Order: sequence, then C-alpha cells, then structure tokens
Amino acid sequence: MINCYSQSKQYIEALAIFNEMKSHGISPDEVTMATVISACAHIGALDLGKEIHLYVMQNEFDLDVYLGSALVDMYAKCGSLDRSLLVFFKLREKNLFCWNSIIEGLAVHGYAEEALAMFSRMEREKIKPNGVTFISVLSACTHAGLVEEGRRNFLNMTHDFSIPPEMQHYGCMVDLLCKAGLIKDALELIQSMRIVPNSVIWGALLSGCRLYKNLEIAQVAVNKLMVLEPNNSGYYTLMVNMYAESNRWNEVAKIRSTMKVQGVEKTSPGSSWIEMDSKIHLFAASDKSHPYLAKIYVVLEMYNNLGAQPVLSGPPPNPQPNPFGNAFVGAGSGLIRGGLGAYGEKILGSSSEYVSGCLGKNHVELLILLFDAMSVLVHGNPLGKDNEESSFCRGEDLWLEKASLPPAFHCFGSVPTFHLAWQH
Repeated sequence: MINCYSQSKQYIEALAIFNEMKSHGISPDEVTMATVISACAHIGALDLGKEIHLYVMQNEFDLDVYLGSALVDMYAKCGSLDRSLLVFFKLREKNLFCWNSIIEGLAVHGYAEEALAMFSRMEREKIKPNGVTFISVLSACTHAGLVEEGRRNFLNMTHDFSIPPEMQHYGCMVDLLCKAGLIKDALELIQSMRIVPNSVIWGALLSGCRLYKNLEIAQVAVNKLMVLEPNNSGYYTLMVNMYAESNRWNEVAKIRSTMKVQGVEKTSPGSSWIEMDSKIHLFAASDKSHPYLAKIYVVLEMYNNLGAQPVLSGPPPNPQPNPFGNAFVGAGSGLIRGGLGAYGEKILGSSSEYVSGCLGKNHVELLILLFDAMSVLVHGNPLGKDNEESSFCRGEDLWLEKASLPPAFHCFGSVPTFHLAWQH
C-alpha cells in the first residue's frame, strides 16, 4: 500500500499508512524505509525525514546502497546538502544510485563545479554512468553556464558510453544553450533531434526567448506548443508578457482573445508549502482557509510598506485577490510561526510550473522578503538600510549575484537558519 501510494504520487497518504503500520506493531524492513524516505523527499518534509533517519539508526537497520541513496536524495531535495554529503561519505558501499543522488543534489543546489568533480571521481572509481547521471551532469553545466563543458559531455555520452540521448538530455542542452543566449543554436539542436521534441523542449526554448526577447523564435515555439498542449495557459501567458514588455498591446489583446475563444484558462492554481512542526502547510492561489492568514498578511503588509513590491506577471487588467502570491504567503507563515522562535530549519516549496525549470525573480524577491522581515523584527530596520550590521546573513551578495546557489544561509544571533527548497 505504501508503495502504491508513492507510485501514484500520493506521498502524504503513503506516510500516513506507514504511521498506521507502526501503530499496529508491524516492524518495517529496509525496503519500506527506503520507500518512506523517498516520499519525504518528494514533499520536502525535512523534519519528518530526519525523524525517520533517526528511527533507522535506533533500530539498527543495515544502511545499504538502497537505503543510503534514498537518504542522500531526501536530504538533498529537502535543501540540507550538508547532511546529504555526510550520509554519502559515510556509506561503506556506493553503487551507481548513490553517486547519481549526490551528483544530482550538488547540481540542483548550484554547485556545478563540485558536481562535475564528483562525476570525475565516480569515473575514477570505475563506476559506469547511465543516462540519469548525464542528466545531472548536464544540469550542473546549465546552472554554471558551462556551454562547452555541456556540449562535450553530451557528445561523450553517446561516443564514449553508447548512451543514446533521450528527451531529458535534449531538454538540458536546450536549456543550457538558451540561458547562454544561444537561441538559434538551441533551435538548430531541436530541429536535428532524432526523436520528436515534446512540449518541455519547446517550452524551454520559449523561456529562453523571453529571457533574451527573441519574439521571432518565440512565435515558432508557441506555434508548436499550441498543437502539443492547446489548453496550457502558461505558454500563452509567456507570450502575453513578451508582447507586453515590447509594448505590442494589439498582440496582447489578440492572444487573450484567442484564449477566451478556445476556453484556455489556468486549471491548476499554483501552490506553495512550508514545513513546521513536522507538518506540511499548503497555500493555494486565492486560498483563504489557513487559520493564521490574518497574521500572515500583517507580516506581508509590513514588508510591502518597506517599499518592496511583489512581482506580478504581466499587466493585470483586474485587481488580484492575493497581491502577494502563494509563495509570499507561505514565507509569511514561516515568519509568524517561527520568526524569532526555536525553529531552526524551514522548507518552502512551490508547485509553480517553470517552463525552463530555473529559479525566477520571484524567488529572489522571496529570499529578500525573509531576510528583510527578520531584520525588521530583530534590528527594527530593513536589511541593509542605515545599519550595516543588519545585513547579517552570510552569502547574501553571492545569492543575489547568482540565484542558482543553494539558499542555506547561516545567520548570527538568535535568528533561525532558513533552508529553502523549491520543487520544480
């Protein structure tokens, strides 16, 4: 039952069955624990994952490659890369799954050079990589903008290891080229693919076009996406934003009219969640059911009064019921519940659909919100204003310069350390 729930992506239900199993006095085995730890990874439940890890140690489970790789993956996905590395290096035996987990963890946290170094170390250990390994390696190249390194690994995958490129490998390469501004090269790669490109490939190209304001190729991508996913509002919204940024309001009106005629609307509202006291608090767009909502809005209004404006997507024709967005509400929840208290770690996730899978400006704004609000609560003034010591979070400048770095910042004094992990 636990495995069925997990495979159906009903991870909270899987964890509930696990608790029910223990309450009936049934002892789990290594396979059960690996499945449960994986469920924690998917929902970003760090506190719960740590409790299960403690249970594993107290009951003297054999930390084999399967349980070990599950723990490495869970800690990495929950934003605790230090624990992930600790578990990895303590494993007596490491198979391909363990190496893949740590390389992916380093890559998604923005440690590109370290991920590539770990890949080289894996090769020296005579562990043969597979397709999953190269997805992480190419993702690392994307994070660091290592175009030539990415191209070299993409070719080596086929020539040296006889691994045919799959859709995800092409997606990583398109993303890499687009983020480097090589939009035409990305289009040429798509056109040379041996498999039919799907919506993820064209979506990555469209995202790159928006980043570099290439309306011509963007229209090519949108034409493909309208065939592949005619009811996906996200691609229409991207084009609306691009035309709006170019002040081509007639085109904006045409796209919105087309969406209205075809009945295209956002069917799955975005949601964000934060873990507190081993519980997951979910916030959906326009949702007003959370019991602490009034207090959350007090914190967000305080942030808004500091002069920082939430980022809105395009010129909204109508007032928004929630001007802050679900990610900001989730952050505010973390502040009012744990702001100056005993909470040491927080996990904030977002289900927002990113075409290219990269952190956007909203997330940088969100990080600034957290530190600004904490600075006001502690020092009485916003971060970096009038008081140089209020910028107490190490790595702040590095984060703002490169948003893909892991947001695990150590703070001075009694202010809690926030570990943020966004689910893409």
